[in-house]
Amino acid sequence: VFNTGDKAKTITEGIDLESMSFNSYIEYGAGLDKKFIETSWSVYGQIAGRSGARNGYEANLGVKYSF
Repeated sequence: VFNTGDKAKTITEGIDLESMSFNSYIEYGAGLDKKFIETSWSVYGQIAGRSGARNGYEANLGVKYSF
């Protein structure tokens, strides 16, 4: 994800909402998915990060079951 905008122009009932502005940032991520042979179970892991105006990381781990 790459956001190139620098400002969101929002006007409500004639009032300009400058606080709705945002700066550019880049979001990137990677993940893995492991399916177990001859079962309905699988597990996954994901990690994503942001740099620029919004900095930080996030991680997700999970278990999936297919009915």
